[in-house]
Amino acid sequence: MEPGFIDSPSFHNTRYTLDSQNSTDRERDPYHAHYEKMAPFIERAMRRARATPEKTAKRIYDVIRRKNPPLRVPATTDAHMFSLLRRLLPRSLYHWEGMLPDVRSWGPTLDVFDTP
Repeated sequence: MEPGFIDSPSFHNTRYTLDSQNSTDRERDPYHAHYEKMAPFIERAMRRARATPEKTAKRIYDVIRRKNPPLRVPATTDAHMFSLLRRLLPRSLYHWEGMLPDVRSWGPTLDVFDTP
């Protein structure tokens, strides 16, 4: 199941691994920009989502009751849109600047062991 964004406060329950927390805390870490930009992006998307936990759970329940469920099932409208875009667009266009926040700054080649 590809749930997409769901209007739920569950985003606030995200737990970071030690590595992801280090990336968040260290500006020179190659993944710092990803965490810095994506966390607010995902939070906004979840607040604006029209899908609810109940609707999404019903969609999942309906799919798992099928005799031969498909391998991938987008459960929300935005998940369907992203799935379609991933299949239709070349990777360079799918990851264009407007799709994800400041995506070009993610993962610069920096020495993560440099002291800040």
